[in-house]
Parts: sequence; structure tokens; C-alpha cells
Amino acid sequence: YIVVEDPKTLDISGWDVLALARQAMDDIGGYKMNIREVQEGPGQYTAPVEIQLYSENLSLIENKTRELREWVESNIEGFTGLADTLPKYKIEWKLDVDKERAFQSGISLFDIGSAVQMVTSGIKLGEYRPDDSNEEIDIRARFAKDKRTLTSLDEITVNSRSGAVPVSSFVNVEARPNAASLTRRDGKFFHEISAINKPGYNLNAEMAKVQNWMDETNFVEPGMEVKFGGLVQRGDEATDFLITAFYGALFLMFIILVTQFNSITQPIVILISVLFSTAGVFLGLTITNSEPSTIMVGTALVGLAGIVVNNNIVLIDTFNKMKIDFPDKSTQDLIAETCIRRLRPVLLTTGTTIFGLIFLASGYSIDVINREIFEGTSTVKWYQVFGIAICSGLGFSTIITLIVTPSFLMILENMRDIRERGRSFILSIPNRIRGN
Repeated sequence: YIVVEDPKTLDISGWDVLALARQAMDDIGGYKMNIREVQEGPGQYTAPVEIQLYSENLSLIENKTRELREWVESNIEGFTGLADTLPKYKIEWKLDVDKERAFQSGISLFDIGSAVQMVTSGIKLGEYRPDDSNEEIDIRARFAKDKRTLTSLDEITVNSRSGAVPVSSFVNVEARPNAASLTRRDGKFFHEISAINKPGYNLNAEMAKVQNWMDETNFVEPGMEVKFGGLVQRGDEATDFLITAFYGALFLMFIILVTQFNSITQPIVILISVLFSTAGVFLGLTITNSEPSTIMVGTALVGLAGIVVNNNIVLIDTFNKMKIDFPDKSTQDLIAETCIRRLRPVLLTTGTTIFGLIFLASGYSIDVINREIFEGTSTVKWYQVFGIAICSGLGFSTIITLIVTPSFLMILENMRDIRERGRSFILSIPNRIRGN
């Protein structure tokens, strides 16, 4: 692990440190190195970018993996630290012993095996356990390093009936490729391309380029499947959960509001205001050119819904009470007076919440104990989207609460008056008929 010093004391970010480490190790061959940030918390993944390929045809999936990686390296600038799970084929040396010829020469397989061991791992003579260790160490005998080659089998001899004979007379050495491992998932061959998204690049936009290229070139062939993991998969899972939680919260709010107001239309007006307030969230993210985070924005929307509902409850409940206390006043006057009376509580709720999050939304972190202000720390960057979403959504919802909600109330009251006049007209028809 590379432990980076406190980012507040550095001239460069932790990302820049990792980039310099990758650059320093680019020219080092013979090793497979993957430099990535340490992951914390649940839902960990191999890398932020994971493209998983499945197929029952091994050669097909290997060729497709190479093709996709070459295209990503050439066309996607927002990815770095590209890696794949393609097997790195090694050379395997196979030694076949001519047992029949060795037997005819009176040479045992043990003698041949011992000679081969002398040029490879060595012959185990015993074990030794040091005083400062709980594990035993093998004691092996083998040739010097410069003599431990397979060509040395021509120089090593074993005794036969006819005298000393080179071991290579009975051993056939063959070199062949050997894959380190083959991975299967769900009964299919599996390979994965992983990468890290660079700062300043939108991960979803870069992944959309990959998806579009696959669709345009018909990359996915029959019998082959491609899945996206990493942050894309986690984002999709978080999105599904938060959408379910958001609509579940709206449903529970609706049930509670119906029982409180003994009405269906007024709770619908409140929930419409909640849906309108989400426009303010995305408007704020667009203005600040912030990359939306599924978890942060989703959590902000759920929290914002509670604040918007509270402001609308205060407004509508005051209107209902005033309608009872002042039955002679017109609906328009009642709504105007309601807005005047509840203006200060609504603005105070909005103002205090926005003021509390304005520093977070601006990208500043305040250390109260040491009386210091820092800009752009890792924690602030993570939660800044949350602060922007709450501040912009709450500011926009205040306008909705003070303008749109009263307008809906006026529409509902007008519809009620029309319904009452229509009902009175229908009930008066029999009396008119009798009068005629």
C-alpha cells in the first residue's frame, strides 16, 4: 500500500500521486502491476470500470476481449489503468522418459528422476528448523545456478550396463504453451476488462461510447454475452433501490396526508409539489456543471421530499383553518392571507437549511476546532453533490410552495364551486318542473 500524506498538506492530490506511480512503472517489464485506490465499505468491486464477457467458445471470447481492449485504449480518453483477465501463456517444459530403453540399459527411473531434480528444484536431503522459527526449512542439493538448465541433461550421466550414458539419451524435452488459468462463471468462459475513470470525465458518458460502438459494429455475436460491472452495476442497483424508496415514501406520505386532511385532492397537490421540486435539483447540478452521483442525488431527493411536504402541510393546513374561521371571505383573499402568514416560517426553514449546507455545496470544509477552512478535500468532493442538490432543490421548491401550491388551491376551490353549482342546478330541476 502507498499511504498518502494528509491531502491538506500536499501540493498535488492523491490521484496525481497514483498517476505518477503508474507513469514511473510503465517501462517495467515482466510484472503485472495494477495501481488503484483502496476501497472502503460494502459493495466493493475490482475497478470502477468492469466490462465482463461471457461465452461457451473460448477462442471467441479471447479474440473479442483483445478487440475490445484495443478499441478502448485507442478511443476512450477517460479511462486509465486498463487491464484484462486474458491468460498470460507461459512455456511449459515437458520431460518424457523412454522407460523401455532405460529398462533395457539397466537404469532405474529413480536415477533418471534424481538427475532431473539436480537441474530443477533439487533433491530433498532433510529438514531444518531454526531456533527463531516455527516452520521447518527444506535442505536440498542441486547444481549451481549456471548449471541448472535443461541443456545440462546432456552433461549429466547415469551408470548403465554399458557404462556412463547421458541422461538426455532417455529423456525427451518438449516446450509447449501453458495457460495460467481458465475462469468460468455460470458455466461459461469468462474474461473481464477493467479500468479506472480519470477525474474530469463522466463515467456514464464514457461507458455510453463503449456501448454505442458495440451496437454499431455488432460486437456481440450469437452465444456471447456482455455485462457491465463496477460503478455502473453499483449505480444501477442503487438507482433501482432509491427509486423504489422514493415512490414508497411518496405512497406513505399520501396515506398519512389523506388521513390528516380527510381529502384526496389536497395530498395530490402536495405530492405534485414534491415532483416539481426534483426539477430544481437537476437544474442546480446543470448550472454548477456537477457530475450527478446516484447515491448522493437519490438521498437528497428523498430528504428533500420531507422538507417540501412539511412546507406545503403548513400552508394548506393554515388555509383550511382560515376557511373555517372566516367563511365570508373570498377564496382568493384567504389564499393571499395564508401565503402572507406562512411566508416567514417557509423562508426560515429554507434559509437555515441552505445556510447550513452552503459551504459544503461550495466545496469548502470547515475545521471548527482548529479554526481552519479547506477547499476541495476528498470528503467535500464526495458530499458536494449532495449539498448542491439540497440547496438548489430546496430553493426551487420554496418558489413552488409559495406560487404553484396556492395556484393549485385556487383551481381546486374553483372546481369545487363549479361542482356545487352544478349539483344545485341538477337538484333544482324537479322544483322547476313542478312550478311550470
